[in-house]
Amino acid sequence: YGAPERDLIDLAHEILKRFPVGKRSAKHELQKDDAHCSAKIVDAVEFVRFANDEIDHYRQQMSEFAAIVERSESFASGIMVSQARLMISNDLAIPRKRVTPLLHHEIGTHLLTYFNGRCQPLRQLYAGLAGYEGLQEGLAVLAEYLVGGLTRKRIRTLAGRVLAVHWMIHGKPFSTVFARLRDQGF
Repeated sequence: YGAPERDLIDLAHEILKRFPVGKRSAKHELQKDDAHCSAKIVDAVEFVRFANDEIDHYRQQMSEFAAIVERSESFASGIMVSQARLMISNDLAIPRKRVTPLLHHEIGTHLLTYFNGRCQPLRQLYAGLAGYEGLQEGLAVLAEYLVGGLTRKRIRTLAGRVLAVHWMIHGKPFSTVFARLRDQGF
């Protein structure tokens, strides 16, 4: 998708400086979460139910909204959209508080844009025009923010991704990128 602009790189550094890792170690946080938060974790089966409910909501408003949800083993843990499909990794395990922001990010932005574009006379709108990825992701992150899902951890993750891409594009080997991210608390 291209190199991040200088202003975005500077913003990523500022975010990581302004929102440092908490005083507790990541290991301590993981142990704390594992100890008493199993009910707060959503797995792939439960997320599929949430996703289908959200898709049904849009389908009631737009009969052309024919998105399908698929569980898959073919990609790393997480969620992704490919054309009309919301693909959910069988290994998905996310905090319950991330469900609504992810539904708005993936379904309410990416899938809705795809199906809305397919309904337009100018058919290119569903395939995407030059530079649309940045706009799509910007709108999707805005959707996360509007539903209260842009947490400190999520903002740090987005900033870390910007810096990782910047370093890789400038020829830094994986081990260096990994070490720099670890030094930033990832």
